[in-house]
Amino acid sequence: MYKHFLFILFFLLSFLVHASINSTHYLTEDKVIYGEDNTLYAGEYNDQRFVEASKAVAVMIPVDQMIDFGSFYELVRKTTYVDNYPLCKNEINYRGRVHSVCSGFLVDNDVLVTASHCIPDQLACQNGYKWVFGFSKENMASNEPIFVPKRDVFSCEKILESEYNLSANVQKDYAVIKLSRQVETIVPLAFRKEGKINDDDELVLIGYPVGRPQIIADHGQIRDNTFFYFFRTNLDAFIGNSGAPVLNYSTGLVEGIFLSGERDYVFNSVRQCWNIKRCQGVECRGEDVFRITGIDYIAPNKRSWLSRLLPEF
Repeated sequence: MYKHFLFILFFLLSFLVHASINSTHYLTEDKVIYGEDNTLYAGEYNDQRFVEASKAVAVMIPVDQMIDFGSFYELVRKTTYVDNYPLCKNEINYRGRVHSVCSGFLVDNDVLVTASHCIPDQLACQNGYKWVFGFSKENMASNEPIFVPKRDVFSCEKILESEYNLSANVQKDYAVIKLSRQVETIVPLAFRKEGKINDDDELVLIGYPVGRPQIIADHGQIRDNTFFYFFRTNLDAFIGNSGAPVLNYSTGLVEGIFLSGERDYVFNSVRQCWNIKRCQGVECRGEDVFRITGIDYIAPNKRSWLSRLLPEF
């Protein structure tokens, strides 16, 4: 019995020593800052082109976190695995009050593009989530309940095209979905139809990270533009940005869909909480963006994609 006790004590001490030596651990979420933090709330951004573009970007929220209140939905945040990883106090503003999952953007009045891993099948499309437009800082200005008008909430009617292939040098991860009705008063985003972005073009990301209101991240640079289906950037990206549009700062056109990238939280063993991972210079692997020209459904050299939306007889 005594030997058994000594064995357990030795094991625990060995574990603690190992933990103290290896004090940096990673939580796999798309949340990393490159250099200076280049994120701003969409309504506070100083370029009106992208403030206007942000209106066409929606957030995907689980239906079990939306309570029907007549002409409104109340958004409630249920406990998720993210809550098992408390942020350090200096990072607390990087996590919002709503459990948003992904982002997406309009390419036509009732057609939205996102990442395939966000909407893996028709069941998730129709029953799992809803898409909310106009979710801004004003929605979360206090600790009061969060309400969004139903006119800004849309369901996924069906998946029009989807592909998920993360094999080496491919990174195909996109879904084109038809919404339950047309989105009125919002102009869909214009996107690149041929060719590829220049190596020195600046990038802008618009999405909904970690349950926060809509965020714009700019000053993105291209790390690697040699891949056929995707390119790699140093955009400040967060979990929830998957499916968000990445735009060319010069042209305003959508260049691609944000996918994923660097591991992002770093465990602070002294304070027993998680810090945002920060990368300087060329540190870290970068963030992957799927080229929008790789989507067959909206490619201009294919048969008219708009005709596919017509009813079948």
